[in-house]
Amino acid sequence: MIASKDTLRIQWTKLTAITLVHFLTDMLAGMYPAIMPDIQKEFNWSLSTANMIFSILIIVCNAGQVFICNLRQHNPKPFFLQYGICAGTAICFLCFLAGVPGAFYIMCTLAVITGCGIAAAHPEGLRAVHALEDIPSPISTAVFMTGGATGFASGGLLATNFVTWFGLKGLLCFIIPALISVIIVYLLKIQLAVEPTAKQNPDQAQSIEDKTAMNFYPILWMAIASTTASVFLVFLLPTRLQEIGFDRNFGGFSTMLFGMGGAVGSLVWSIIANKKGQMLVASVSFMLGVPIILIYMLVKNQQSAVCLLFASGFCSWAGFPLLVSISRKARGLTLGMRMGLMVGGTWGISAGIEMLMVYIAKPLDITVNTLLYFTPICFTIAAFIGLMIMLDRRKKGLPQI
Repeated sequence: MIASKDTLRIQWTKLTAITLVHFLTDMLAGMYPAIMPDIQKEFNWSLSTANMIFSILIIVCNAGQVFICNLRQHNPKPFFLQYGICAGTAICFLCFLAGVPGAFYIMCTLAVITGCGIAAAHPEGLRAVHALEDIPSPISTAVFMTGGATGFASGGLLATNFVTWFGLKGLLCFIIPALISVIIVYLLKIQLAVEPTAKQNPDQAQSIEDKTAMNFYPILWMAIASTTASVFLVFLLPTRLQEIGFDRNFGGFSTMLFGMGGAVGSLVWSIIANKKGQMLVASVSFMLGVPIILIYMLVKNQQSAVCLLFASGFCSWAGFPLLVSISRKARGLTLGMRMGLMVGGTWGISAGIEMLMVYIAKPLDITVNTLLYFTPICFTIAAFIGLMIMLDRRKKGLPQI
């Protein structure tokens, strides 16, 4: 069935709105790393203490998606998509905690509330994308993931500017777009895809058992490696840049460029993957980003080197949405669980790894600069796993995907 132009126009409008909500939601998650030095100064905390707040937020908002992804799976109304982002603004109220006894524990609570709100919004965002059946899946997935990448990267830049202008109370400005997103979802009457069952759709159950489909778990490990690489760069780079003399705004701008490169790359690589194969293109994109990141690490003291972050994001970050697209038809677990693990579980595990490494870095005298080298190492691991997957399928005579 060929969709009419009006139907396509409406679905693209809804996809744009869903992507905007994803942008705003991830913007809340991405604002903290860039202002972490300000948090340390305001509360007189060490790097590991300030980093623990953010790690809690990221772990909850990503690992929480694994538990939330199967809730309301037969309800088409986007309750979590609308109101999850409102709960996600809780972390903005940290500005009132300076000098308050037990500020660390209160902020941990705010981080948990924010994480739960962000976790609630993501699975329903993907279900809303799945409901747009007239837009090709690789394209709609890439657009949706681009919104998140751009939002996460932009959050740091916006936060540093708000903090520069208004102090930590400038974080309250993030509440306004969150409320706007609730109105947008309501006005467009966005609906969610309903999880099919074997009784309702035998073809769906049969496709899950398709022996030519990729095994989900190697894809998951590949995704964890790639998200760990991104987490180390985005979480720690602003701190390192301030250590070598750059101001807070430059740290936020740097991570934004990396994310913007990933956003643009996601769209470009998805078009190439449609012709050459998604796993091949994802593996190549991860590998191409490694030398660019290594060069940046050597010359990051130069302000002009920031352009390399856009190029590295264009290559390396852009492979992740392709893995999400592949996992939609992979073999193993339900669709909802696969999506929850891919867009939530991966980032939660990566944040846990980063938190652990930062925690043990101080007693072992490991510098922030040294930790940043986990980024090219993990991207290389992701590319290697992708190569092994393709060789295994070739050995078994299975078609590449």
